[in-house]
Amino acid sequence: MKKSILIALLVLCSYSAALADERTDYPRIAFCGPGGSGTPIEKDQYILLVLEGPVFSHDATMIPDNEIVPLVNSLLEAKGVSYVAVHVREGTKYGELVRGIDILRGTKAKNIGFGMKELPKGRNP
Repeated sequence: MKKSILIALLVLCSYSAALADERTDYPRIAFCGPGGSGTPIEKDQYILLVLEGPVFSHDATMIPDNEIVPLVNSLLEAKGVSYVAVHVREGTKYGELVRGIDILRGTKAKNIGFGMKELPKGRNP
C-alpha cells in the first residue's frame, strides 16, 4: 500500500513539474510603481499607449477597439521593439484595466508594463 502511494505521488509530482515548465505565447505583464531605482529606458525602446477609461490612445489619437491589436503590432514592427508601456489615466476603473490587459495580450509584444501611478486627465505622458 505504501509503495503504491509513493509511486502515485512521484508520478503526480513529475507530471505537475512538466506542466509548470510549459510556456505560453502570451507576453509578460508588469505593474510598474513610481520611483524605480533602475536606469530609465529610452523612449525609442518601447511603444507608449495611454488608457483612459475603456479607450486606448497613442500620440494623443484615440484608437478604435477593432484597430488596437493591428496598430500595436505594426508599431512594434516599425520600431523594432517588443515592449509596450501603458499609462493609466485617473478615473479608469479596474474592469477597464483588466479589459485593456486582455486586449494587449493579443499583440506580438513580449512585455507589457502598466504604470501604477495614475496620470492626471488631459496631461500627455
